[in-house]
Amino acid sequence: MIDLSNVRWEIIIVYFLSFLDIGLTYILLYKTKKAGIKKWYNAEQNNIIRSLLKRYGLHKGIRMGSVVTFGLLTVMFVYFAARVNWLDFTRLTFFMMGAYVIVLTYHVLFLKTFLEKKLK
Repeated sequence: MIDLSNVRWEIIIVYFLSFLDIGLTYILLYKTKKAGIKKWYNAEQNNIIRSLLKRYGLHKGIRMGSVVTFGLLTVMFVYFAARVNWLDFTRLTFFMMGAYVIVLTYHVLFLKTFLEKKLK
């Protein structure tokens, strides 16, 4: 049987929020591109992801962006686990959860206003 007593659930939640962020980013960019906007990639605010989208297109750019995002998250968590005590590590992961919630809220509001303007 699998022992889940030592699992850091906040890390799993951060990865899940990151996955939601990537999904909402894809939906936003897909709707923007489908609306016929020439520079559809400018709807993304992150410069690294925007450059990947410009270079590789929507589908491959989102895949590359997710690999970069999950890779950076993994490197950060490994570094924090090795160099920071457990209380500060938990504080940092909760800070990252809050930051992702803010980003997800921004994506939802931006998509909502975009769709309202498109339907008018």
